[in-house]
Amino acid sequence: MKKYIITITLYVVTCSPPMGGQRGACQNVGINTTGAAPNASALLDINASPGNNLGLLIPRMTTNDRNNIASPAIGLLIYNTDCNNFNYYNGTGWQPVNTTGGNIPGTAGTITGATTVCLSQSGVAYSIPATTNATGYIWSYTGTGFTIATGVNTNSITADFAASATSGTLTVYGTNACGNGTASPAYSITVNAVPAAAGTISGTTPVCQSQNGVAFSVGSISGATGYVWTYTGIGLTIATGANTNSITVDFSASATSGNITVYGTNSCGSGIVSPNYAITVNAPPTTAAAGADQTDAATCGLTTVTLAGNAPTVGTGAWTITSGAGGTVNLPTSPTSTFTGTAGTAYTLRWTISNAPCTASYDEVNVTFNQNPTTANAGPDQTLICDATTATLAGNTPAPGTGLWTVFSGTATITTPSSPTSGVTGLAAAGTATLRWTISNAPCTSSFDDVVLTTSSCCVYAPGNMTFIYTGAQETWQVPCEVTSITVDAKGAEG
Repeated sequence: MKKYIITITLYVVTCSPPMGGQRGACQNVGINTTGAAPNASALLDINASPGNNLGLLIPRMTTNDRNNIASPAIGLLIYNTDCNNFNYYNGTGWQPVNTTGGNIPGTAGTITGATTVCLSQSGVAYSIPATTNATGYIWSYTGTGFTIATGVNTNSITADFAASATSGTLTVYGTNACGNGTASPAYSITVNAVPAAAGTISGTTPVCQSQNGVAFSVGSISGATGYVWTYTGIGLTIATGANTNSITVDFSASATSGNITVYGTNSCGSGIVSPNYAITVNAPPTTAAAGADQTDAATCGLTTVTLAGNAPTVGTGAWTITSGAGGTVNLPTSPTSTFTGTAGTAYTLRWTISNAPCTASYDEVNVTFNQNPTTANAGPDQTLICDATTATLAGNTPAPGTGLWTVFSGTATITTPSSPTSGVTGLAAAGTATLRWTISNAPCTSSFDDVVLTTSSCCVYAPGNMTFIYTGAQETWQVPCEVTSITVDAKGAEG
């Protein structure tokens, strides 16, 4: 085996102390295999010649030995064999020269756990996978009110959030005797409070049974993700907007009055409920009945009647005149008020029963103040000239009503039956005829009066029969009016 001898040149530096105000002079030391002088800027210049592959070996020791160095100087350098890393002393403690590599913990992984929590929430779990070389773990939170409850110095913890906790980011890094690893990515945590107190509800009151689509709302509640509406009465159903701050509701036919309230909710709980909003639920009014029409003979000659509406059990009633002029309801709110109008006028009256806000009910009645017909007057009886067969009547003009002539007895022809002064023809040459003048105004009782027309013959002697008797036979002749004698030429007769 061949042996090689390497010659190492050692230059020793000597220094002379300052004298006479002059600066001291020092020489540096160089260690190499070439005999080269040390670099002037270096106190110690160690230069490995090409090909000899030699290095500088720093003192090697365990962490325990390092820690036993008495009063280490600032900048003291050792190689830690436990950590496989150079350590230096910075005046307060030993620090690794390299923050990664060797036996320093690896980079912490991604945190898993709740991203949204609530004020005063406890036992919230967070963790990371085990970090290489880590013997402990340091968790940090940028917000306030965060306390590790279990798992301190481990990779899996549970945390409590105070009533005043704030949002922030959570990080963790591994530790061991060699140093600290790289921290995990920041993990954002939002701390929510329960919703704020609900404000004042706005809406509609009173409402009516069976009324639909009634709107109620409250201002948006801070922090609320949902809304809970409650009602102390019965028969209210949310039709639209459930779980929001603006709803419409339907009221059933049996709904009752009550208070409606609302409060906000989120994953942290429920907020303070709103003040009560009182809702009055009214029943529909009694169905109106105005009574029977008063248009028959019972009103003949009247200008005042008594109405016959029904008395409301729910709501209030009122009479109004919808047609007809000059009428007056004496007590409009009374179902049995008297009503005064004008003779001969027809009216329509409406009886309305109301109970707001429900739809009013109404019914109508017709009232007609019928007039009795004018008292009939057929005029004076008439005695006509002899042999007259016509006459002119003299009845009175109806006001009100309509007149009509009829032949009550005798023989006559009325030329214009509806005219009070109609002509009459066809009277007997001698005799009487009774004619009746009737004035009617339905449905009232008619009025009538009779006139007697008397006719006579102009004959002085009344017509009659004359009989001529002769032997074995007789003859009879009708003798006309005004004939006072006849001559009989009897031949061959005896007696």
